[in-house]
Amino acid sequence: MNERFFDLNKSKQDRIINSALSVFTENGYAHASTDEIVGRAGISKGLLFHYFGSKLGTYAFLYEYSTRYVLLAVKNEFRGRETDFFSLHRRLAAMEAEILKIYPCMLLFIQEADLERDPKVTEALLTLHGKTMVAYQGLYEQTKIPQGYRKEDVDQLNLMLAFCKSGLMRGYMQFGKIPEDQYRDALGSFLTTLDRRETKEPQIKQR
Repeated sequence: MNERFFDLNKSKQDRIINSALSVFTENGYAHASTDEIVGRAGISKGLLFHYFGSKLGTYAFLYEYSTRYVLLAVKNEFRGRETDFFSLHRRLAAMEAEILKIYPCMLLFIQEADLERDPKVTEALLTLHGKTMVAYQGLYEQTKIPQGYRKEDVDQLNLMLAFCKSGLMRGYMQFGKIPEDQYRDALGSFLTTLDRRETKEPQIKQR
């Protein structure tokens, strides 16, 4: 990691990180502009390159920082096994909401970076590439099949929830700051709808 960058005060670090995360997430690596990053961050291009060396260096730093940040959050939240499918996803939503409070584009950036096909980008990200996805998959594999579902349904549920999360985050990006309570509550409502244990069967009146 970049020791010179971490000598900055935390608010300036986060301003630069959030500016770069948003530009790369909105435009992808190839079309992202360092001029736009420094404009949003309120710093000079020389200072950006002083800390990260290049556009690719900035991208690689962001990926390493973001991946380590999310993996640490997962480790802190899930110190023991969580075997209930819906409890796991509610806890993940709450954990992600806390991340989004500080870094609104971090989770989307990781998703986009894991899909990058530019050879020089994939080479730069090699050591940590896909590790967030692997950590999530490890959590999913600990859970039991939810009541009312079959084993083959579970992967589809996880995929559907991933798309739902991405959609929520992209919808909120236009505001610059994601309302993390709305993110958590929207996912909670969706999970309640999916949880068939909470669906009450209609009662048949006895004559």
